[in-house]
Amino acid sequence: MFKGAKKEDLKRISSGLELCVSDKLTVIDFMYLIKNCDRYKNDPDSVHELANLIIKERKLEESQQLEKIREKAKIDLEIERIRAKDIDNNVEINCNNDSSSLDSLIKILCRCYLKKHHFSLCFSQNPNTETASVIQPSSVGVQKQSEREGEFLNGQQCG
Repeated sequence: MFKGAKKEDLKRISSGLELCVSDKLTVIDFMYLIKNCDRYKNDPDSVHELANLIIKERKLEESQQLEKIREKAKIDLEIERIRAKDIDNNVEINCNNDSSSLDSLIKILCRCYLKKHHFSLCFSQNPNTETASVIQPSSVGVQKQSEREGEFLNGQQCG
C-alpha cells in the first residue's frame, strides 16, 4: 500500500488524515486505520500523495543526516592524518656533548620547524647546560638573545 513506509511515516499519515493516533498502535493498526477512513475511501490518490510526500521528507532528512555524518567522518579522518604526520615529523634525540649529534639535532629541528612555520631559525647553546635552544630571529632580539645565552653554534643561521 505505502511502499517504503515506516511506522513513524504511517503515524504522520494518520495524523495528517486527522485520525485518532496512539503510540501503542502497530504498523498493521495504522494501515487498518488509514484504509478504513472516509478520506481514503473517497479519494485514495490524495492519501497516496500525502504518504509519498511524508516518506520522501523522511528519506531526505535521513540522507542529509547521513551526509553530515560522512562529512564529520572525513574531517575526523583528515585530523587524524595530520596528527599522524605531525608525530612522524617529531623526532626525539638525546643531546649530549658530542658535537656531531648536536649538529644532527639542529638540522632535524630546523627542517621540521621550517616546514611548519616557513621562516629561518637560529640556535644557540647555553655553555652552562648541555641543551640547545631555539631562537626566533628578529632585528634586535637575536643579538640580545645571543648575548644572554652564549654565541650561535658555528655562527650560522639555519635555512
